[in-house]
This record gives sequence, C-alpha cells and structure tokens, in this order.
Amino acid sequence: MTFCFFGSYDPNYARNKILIDGLQKNGVKIVHCRSMAGNVLIRYPQLFKQFWRYKDNIDLIFVAFVGHLNVPLAWMLGKIFRKKVVFDMFYSMYDTYVFDRRSVSVGSLRAKSYWFIDKLAVTLADSVITDTQAHAEYFMRLLHVKPRKFNKIFVGGDDTIFKPLRQKIRKKIRIIFHGMFTRLHGAEFFVEAAKLLENKKSLEFILVGSSQNYTLPVRLYEELKPSNMIYYPEIPVEKLAKLLSECSISVGHLGTTIKAKSVITNKMFQAIASKTAVIAGDCPANKELFVHKKTAWFVKMGDSRVLADAIIYLSSRPKLIRYLANNGYCLFKTELTNQLIGKQLLNIVSGNL
Repeated sequence: MTFCFFGSYDPNYARNKILIDGLQKNGVKIVHCRSMAGNVLIRYPQLFKQFWRYKDNIDLIFVAFVGHLNVPLAWMLGKIFRKKVVFDMFYSMYDTYVFDRRSVSVGSLRAKSYWFIDKLAVTLADSVITDTQAHAEYFMRLLHVKPRKFNKIFVGGDDTIFKPLRQKIRKKIRIIFHGMFTRLHGAEFFVEAAKLLENKKSLEFILVGSSQNYTLPVRLYEELKPSNMIYYPEIPVEKLAKLLSECSISVGHLGTTIKAKSVITNKMFQAIASKTAVIAGDCPANKELFVHKKTAWFVKMGDSRVLADAIIYLSSRPKLIRYLANNGYCLFKTELTNQLIGKQLLNIVSGNL
C-alpha cells in the first residue's frame, strides 16, 4: 500500500515520525505532500500541485498532525480521486487555545471559530485517529460526533531513539521530568516536590523543558531554587534519551485540565521504552494502558505533596523501582514499538478502504 502523508506537518515530530517509521516497517510506501505556508491561499495550491504527481499511485490520504485546516482540501481531493481521508486528530484546537493555553476566552468569536474548525475536520474525514479512548470520548462530547468515526492509536516512544542503556552505579537516585511546560504537563508540581525533598541527599531531580506560553514552572524554579535540581531548558533528543535511560524514575504529566486527564503524554512512552520506572497521574487515559503498582505508580494529579510522598516511598524500595521498570519495558516491547503501532494504523485503515 501507499499512503500520502498530507498537510502542514513536521515529519520529525514524535507522533508523525513514529507513524511513518512504523508504517514503513510494515511494508507501506510513504509519499509526502507537505507545505508549511501559513496562508492557506498559498498552502492549498502547493499541496494540490504535489498531490497531482501521486494521485494515481496512492491508496489513502493521511492528514498528519497538525492538520485541522488541511482536512477540507484533503476531503475535496478524496472525493475527486476516490481516496479515503484519515485525520490524525492529535489535539483539539478549541481545547488547546481555550483551556490549556487560555489565549482566548470561552464564548469569544475566536473560540467559536476554533470549535468550528475542529468540528469541520472531524465531520469531513472518513476516519479519525486519536491517541486515547478518553480523548476520543472527550471529542465526541465536545463536537457532537458519533463513535464510529474514531479509532485509538497510542503515541508510542520512538524505539529508534529511546532504548535501555546500561546504567552507571550512582550514589543518588535520579528522578526526571521532561516535556513542554503547559498546564497539561504541570511541571510546577515537580519543582515543588523537589523543594519539599531538598533535605533528602540521596535524591537528584532533573527538569527538562520550557515554554513561552506557560512560564510558571520556570518562575517557580527560579524562586524556590531547589538545591537538589538540575534544570535544562532544552537539550538534543539524543542527549535526552541517554539522560532518561540513566534515571531511575520518570514523572509523567500532572496537570488538572480536561486534556491532562484525556491523554498519555509522549514522555511516558519514552520512559518505558528506556526501561525507566514511571510515576503516572491517576486519570482515565493513563488507566487505558498502565496498571498501578505493576507498570506504573499512580499519584493524584496536581498535588506536589502526594508526588513527594510517592518519590520517598519508591526511592526506599529499589526492587520495586526495577519491577516497575521491567514491567513497563515489557509492555512497550509487546504492544508499543514503532512497528506495532504502524501495524495498528495499517489494520485500521485497511478496514476502511
């Protein structure tokens, strides 16, 4: 089969990179119709010109993340050339700008326009991919869409980069939190937990990430100045992979937004791919994959004291940390490699052709 990855997507973004690599490992040929032009009046002609070259040789149009505004053109091309259109709705524009970033207010004209863009993209696509069932159910309620449209494919952790490495014997237990700083991620709770455990000399906290939209975690770090924390605003992904594999515990997202409870963040997959034990927020999405005390250690989201208590408990039980890490890695290898995720997508779309 031949898939046309379509839209204004970054092929190196984790979600897209994993799907492309996974599909190719299942024998799927990928062609790219891609334009990063911000103006659709420029982007659409560029995409159409590229698509024209491949129109007779493709089986499917896959609108990759982020692609809401590209679905109408993909739909038109699909109707003209009789190709099914699959849309990877990795996030909601309405939810992101209204509730997560809070850059527009509920009920405003811009908020309504974001809702309409979400609704139109989901309505026009033949099939919609989401990262969790909880996310799909949220979209169904938000956009009034029937369940038959949706299929779930977990994000994955990109096993071409993230993998176990032999750990050095260290005097301190390393705990890492990495990712974008948004309300969804809740990095501020990790900073507060590190400060609460400042007197625990056996612990070392590593914070990786930044954001121009949500500066609270960095401001809190600069204010509290936890002496047991190392902060990297940004590091190359290869260095991050090495650093993650050297840590005993990785802390997942801890925010309390609707979106935070509906997703499993990429860093959690990266952690189990690296055979690093995971502390996960206790929410519906995480429970779709992880099991408390077996493949992850669940904690209440948005509570730095509860997180600190969990870190103390685990750090005094190295066998339990290894148990969680080994089980998480086994879960990744049996269900979540790039190839297995690619196979899931292939099976889903094959049923819709």
